[in-house]
Amino acid sequence: MDTSWTVCELGCGPALPSLVLAGLGLPLVIATDLDELALDMVTKAAQEQGFDNLKTKCVDLTGNTDVLDQINADLYVMSDVFENGHVAKGAARMTMKALISGSRVWIFAQSDRAQREIFREELKNLGADKYGTIGWLMNESDNVELCSDQLLLFDLDEVTVNYG
Repeated sequence: MDTSWTVCELGCGPALPSLVLAGLGLPLVIATDLDELALDMVTKAAQEQGFDNLKTKCVDLTGNTDVLDQINADLYVMSDVFENGHVAKGAARMTMKALISGSRVWIFAQSDRAQREIFREELKNLGADKYGTIGWLMNESDNVELCSDQLLLFDLDEVTVNYG
């Protein structure tokens, strides 16, 4: 990842990815969610840690994709946002909007999330295969460092994650 990028986390919840990226010193990190209380908590966490490079914005993943025109990020990240099929399809539309604009999109989803396949199928239906392989990268042997795709789908299994 280029440290000069603007990164937007869509459907941030507690925004751990956003907080980590802000802590790495990226110039601008935008954490978005539909839940205003979650965004207030993210703002407070960023302030407590001295991150003036983290901003929040209320965004509905199932809503109008034109909101991404106001954000204009280099990289969009989503992590386990597939709560139901409606959200999964909305996330796919947001992903396509970001890809068409030239941004990169990295999606992280746990293996046991059935709705992630709804997301993947909707991406296929929308023609996202021209931006990257519409398959879940399962492990380090998939070697994403050499991948030039605009779109990357990462399979997560929290049981096997090595935290340290």
